[in-house]
Amino acid sequence: MDRTRIGIGTIINGLMVGTFADLFFQTGISVTSESILLNMCNFIIGTAIMSSGIAIYICADLGGEAGIDSIMILLSKKFDKPVNHIRIVLDILIGMIAWLIGGKIFVGTVLAMFLNGPIIGMAIRYFNNNLKWTIEQKYSVQVNED
Repeated sequence: MDRTRIGIGTIINGLMVGTFADLFFQTGISVTSESILLNMCNFIIGTAIMSSGIAIYICADLGGEAGIDSIMILLSKKFDKPVNHIRIVLDILIGMIAWLIGGKIFVGTVLAMFLNGPIIGMAIRYFNNNLKWTIEQKYSVQVNED
């Protein structure tokens, strides 16, 4: 097993993501609206921020990825496939498992399955072109869409 992606960021990620999600939900702040247009804007902005954030902490090389993000990087390297394609497949598989055990799948879930990977790939490409060091250079991971 490749443990090169495990680091201090892995622990921080594991502790902080759930903590901040719980804190946000306790505030009672709602990002939903009766306006479908506003809800769509919230969805698009939220998905872009989340996916870009994933790319940022992957490129920081602190081993901060959540399990699915580490799997995405490892499978991309193993099968020499772009992270965006790998992420789409992983999101679909996880969505199917969630549905099989009683989870609900809605339009936003399906859209996120197909948007997360490409946005993560574009963000990693952006950081690859604008930062001295990135995961693509160190781990030989494909982030292009070919």
